[in-house]
Amino acid sequence: MAKPNVISVANQKGEVGKSTTVYNLGTGLALEGKKFSCWT
Repeated sequence: MAKPNVISVANQKGEVGKSTTVYNLGTGLALEGKKFSCWT
């Protein structure tokens, strides 16, 4: 079984688009047929 990749999105400031970045990244992965888990 292959090791999973972990991608983390972080910033010290609030309201900088972290959630939007995560959702768009997840959408792109899904369109490529990848499995992903999104925790915000």
